[in-house]
Amino acid sequence: MNSLSEKRPNQISGPISFNYSHGLIDQFLVKLFNTNNEKDIIEKEIESKTLGINLSKPKIVVILNINGFLNRLTGNQNQAEELIEKYKKQIAVHFNSFFTLKKDIIIAYLGFEEFAILKTITVNEEENFKKIFKQSAQLIFSPLLNNIENGISIGFGHAYTETRGVREAYREARMALTLGEKILGKPESCYYFDDLKEFRIIAEDNNQKKETYAEEVLRGLSNKNLSLTLEVFFEEELNVSNAASRLRVHPNTILYRLNRIKQIINLDPRRFNEASTIKIAMMTKKVFS
Repeated sequence: MNSLSEKRPNQISGPISFNYSHGLIDQFLVKLFNTNNEKDIIEKEIESKTLGINLSKPKIVVILNINGFLNRLTGNQNQAEELIEKYKKQIAVHFNSFFTLKKDIIIAYLGFEEFAILKTITVNEEENFKKIFKQSAQLIFSPLLNNIENGISIGFGHAYTETRGVREAYREARMALTLGEKILGKPESCYYFDDLKEFRIIAEDNNQKKETYAEEVLRGLSNKNLSLTLEVFFEEELNVSNAASRLRVHPNTILYRLNRIKQIINLDPRRFNEASTIKIAMMTKKVFS
C-alpha cells in the first residue's frame, strides 16, 4: 500500500501528497477547468459524453473551500480517498436537502481543500437560485464543519453550457472566491461573481469582456454634454461648484445633468462607490473600445 508521503506524478500536495484517482469525473473536471488548449477542450467534449455528463444544459459551478480540510487527510491513501468520498456525499446531501426540486448535480474534489458543485439550472431559475444561495450558503454547508475545519468560503458565477461554457463558469467561481477573500476581506463568506463589480474587470485578462463590461455600465449614456459633465465632475473630485465653473454653467445645471445620468445608468456619480464603478467603466471604454 502506498504511503501518503510518497511522491508520484499528478499528485495532490500539501501537508499530504497522494494521487487522488477514485473519481473519473473529478479527474475530467480538474483537467477541463485547467486547460487552455483547444485540442484538449474538443477532446473533453467527447469525453463528457462517455462519462454521461450532459453539458448541453446550463450549469453553475460552485467552489467550496473547506478551510482546514487538509488537516483531516491523514493515514494512507485509501483512508484519504474514503474521507474525500464521504465529504462529497455529505455536500450532495446538504445541498439537495435545501434545493429539493431538482437534484441534477455533480460533486467533484478539486484538490487541496476545494470541492466543486456543478448544478444544472434553467435560465428562468438562475436569478432566483442566485438570491437564495447567497443568503443561505453558509447555513447549507455548516453541518460539514467540526473542530478541525475553520469555516467554508464559497464562490460562484453564472450558468453556461458546453465544455467552454463550463470552463467559464469555473473561471467566474474561481475569480469570485479569490477576489472576494482578498479584496472584500471577509473569509468564510459566499461570493457571487457579479457582486465584485469593477474588481472583476481589473483582474480580467480578456479585453472583449472588459469592453462589454464598460458598455453595460454606460449603456444609454450617449449625450455628449452628459459625458463631458461626468469627465469634468470626476476631474474636479466630485465637486459640483468647481465642475460648474470649468463648464461655465450654473451649479444647478450640473446637478440636473448628474440626476439625468443616474436615471440613465442607474448609478449615482455623487456616491463614491458608484462613481468608482462609472469611472473605471469610462477608462475601460476609452482604452478598449
